[in-house]
Amino acid sequence: MHCVLKRVLNWNTPENSRSDMKLERGMVTVVIATHNRLELLKRGVESIKNQTYPNWELLIVDDHSVDGTWEWLQEIRDKRIRVFRQQDDYERSAARNRGIEESRGELIMFLDDDDTLYPRALDVLAPPLLSAPESVASIGARHKREIDGRLYKVPHVRKPSKGMVWRDVLTGGMSISGQTLFRNPKGNPVARFDPVLETCEDRDFLIRRTYEGPVFLLPEPVVEILQHAGQTHAVDPFPIRDRVHRKFMRDTLKGIRLATAMPLFWAERAVRNGIRAHSYEKYMTAFLWSLFALILAPRIVLRPMHRAVHIQRLLRAARNSLFGSKPKEQWK
Repeated sequence: MHCVLKRVLNWNTPENSRSDMKLERGMVTVVIATHNRLELLKRGVESIKNQTYPNWELLIVDDHSVDGTWEWLQEIRDKRIRVFRQQDDYERSAARNRGIEESRGELIMFLDDDDTLYPRALDVLAPPLLSAPESVASIGARHKREIDGRLYKVPHVRKPSKGMVWRDVLTGGMSISGQTLFRNPKGNPVARFDPVLETCEDRDFLIRRTYEGPVFLLPEPVVEILQHAGQTHAVDPFPIRDRVHRKFMRDTLKGIRLATAMPLFWAERAVRNGIRAHSYEKYMTAFLWSLFALILAPRIVLRPMHRAVHIQRLLRAARNSLFGSKPKEQWK
């Protein structure tokens, strides 16, 4: 999949936008952009309705579905839920931008139509942001549900913290869907999803927003990410992700920040090479790539949310390269 220009006329100025409407203090707007996933969408909508946090609204932007989604949405009778239909298939970025324009909440979240929030998600994410006006986002932990039904927690922080995390975003490890609650950027017309990007648009948005101010990292899981056969993925998203990161560094960073970001960029690529080598059982190569990343930018390997995973992989690669690979059950 390539980064291609899409039809984006009027992508940020829908005819019935509410850009002049004041945002409601304490309200959370949840935006779901959907396309032909009716049954999965129903699960996501139900997870919003089950939130313990009372002050929310749900905006569902149907991206020209043909599976009955729009007909089902029109039958919803809940004043907290508003639905919109794109006039053409603009894909996710334009649909999410439509959600921003129509939003009323002081805080905003973007939930993929195949993911579900845990009942306390908004109760976990909203209070820190509301108590710290200078902060721009709060990020909770996430679970992944595999196709075979197994559930596991994606590595994340073990203790709550607050700080500038754009460097961690630059090196991967964070997501937008359901995991991240933002201060609503409605009043900032440039704080939108880039409709030119066909993939990695969420990473581009996340790194630009987290650069604007402090972010809360919270250890409690708030969302379940569903892995399923109908998911759409770029064949290889990493080249596009690299371009997104390069563009951010070129357009945004200057001086010392650029100087500290470049080693992180190259160390992240070294980590990826190490992971790839490890998957092919090239353990010495994996060990050397991981060691190179550790020397180049210790932060990427030792950051709190991934420290245990990287150290375990580094030690396993070293062990296997020295003593040979053994069946996994012998190492338990």
